[in-house]
Amino acid sequence: MLSPPTEFALSTVVTKLQEWKCNKIFLSTEDKNIVQIFKQIFGDLCVTIDRKYIDYTPGGITPNMRIDRPNDHFLQGKEYLTEIVLLTTCNSLILTRCSGTTGVMMLSKKFENVYAFNLGRYGVIGLD
Repeated sequence: MLSPPTEFALSTVVTKLQEWKCNKIFLSTEDKNIVQIFKQIFGDLCVTIDRKYIDYTPGGITPNMRIDRPNDHFLQGKEYLTEIVLLTTCNSLILTRCSGTTGVMMLSKKFENVYAFNLGRYGVIGLD
């Protein structure tokens, strides 16, 4: 699933925070730039895990991007699974449809609120 443009994701999060009366954002992403933008705008409301982030190259495929550190494949997998488990403890979820969020939905009890971006899949026409 394609990720939404950052500005669109931000406006959606702002709207849903107010609508759903959320008091925190748990941000799950590999993209260093997105983390910096969300932390700058939301400050202490935005929570992330302590991990290494990718300097994402527009047009690149995130799973193919590596961080220069020993055992990077293992560590990125561990970070990814940690975020999936933590997301299952949230009461609301804003997501792009991918295998990770499918896992979150399967492992969680039930979310009070869910919003899924539907922007197509890597250049394929959307699911409308």
